[in-house]
Amino acid sequence: MKIVIIGSYGHNGYALDAAKVNPVIEIIGIAPGVEDENVQAVYNELAGEYNIELYNNYKTMLNKTKPDIAVINTVFALNNKVAIECLNRGIHCFIEKPIACELDDLKKLKTAYKNSEAHLTAMHEIRYHPWFAAAYKAYQDGLLGEIQLITAQKSYGLGQRPDFYKNRATYGGTILWVGIHAIDWIYWFTNGEISEVTANHTTTGNCNHGDLESSALCFYRLKNGGQASANIDYLRPKGHKQYADDRLRIAGTKGLLEVRDNKAVIITDKKTYELPLAEKKLIFNEFINYIYKDRDFMLTEDVVFRVTELAIRTRMAADQKRVITL
Repeated sequence: MKIVIIGSYGHNGYALDAAKVNPVIEIIGIAPGVEDENVQAVYNELAGEYNIELYNNYKTMLNKTKPDIAVINTVFALNNKVAIECLNRGIHCFIEKPIACELDDLKKLKTAYKNSEAHLTAMHEIRYHPWFAAAYKAYQDGLLGEIQLITAQKSYGLGQRPDFYKNRATYGGTILWVGIHAIDWIYWFTNGEISEVTANHTTTGNCNHGDLESSALCFYRLKNGGQASANIDYLRPKGHKQYADDRLRIAGTKGLLEVRDNKAVIITDKKTYELPLAEKKLIFNEFINYIYKDRDFMLTEDVVFRVTELAIRTRMAADQKRVITL
């Protein structure tokens, strides 16, 4: 199975992790998604293990190698454009999130997908973390009852980000880059039963990172009358031993569930206990099984299109300071 990598600004490591344990994966090429993108370090890392070639232009690489799957993680706002080039060639796409930064771009990607025989997915890999998977199983098993309240958190340190983060036109916004994970969890546990969204974000405290929003708060009304929120920030103190702090709290009619610190804890009328962790799965291998073995897959095209649209509309609500009906 021939794999190429386009870009180096995202999580191509998800594919590399799978390649370490899946002998059918052969990484044959890497190229930048934009002219000034440096993929040399990734190439150097892989050159000793794979018969991989470094290209200056990704279109040249696609035409020459005719890969089965492209791992796409370049400047965020351009992932959509690169994916369309791949789909038009019948190449499956493993795309960094967000798969599109504007509704028009998302529409173009949907059209390319419908006109292609190739599959695509987004790197919403956190769904496969054992503690998140354990939490979802508890929900499926009915331990929470009907969900009434969801609180999701994504918190990171900012550090010094590449220049393209400083421009909305290339970055896409913090709600789309960081917050989309929390938005994905809300969509996942509610099965997309969301009626409206409002949100706010700010660049205050972004340490001279231009358009980059340092924090955001998003609020959703659920169709069953419940509520959900996502708080997102780049404000974790510099040098903190924990780079990221992902949290999820769900309150249902039968119980409470909290995910944090790589654990999932449930509280019911009878007891409070830590859930057994789910089996570790690699998202790229799951995508391969979906394509070639017709296995069940959490992140089908329909799911990632809908989550991406929800994230874009959430950012729109923050930009326009209004409630958007979904």
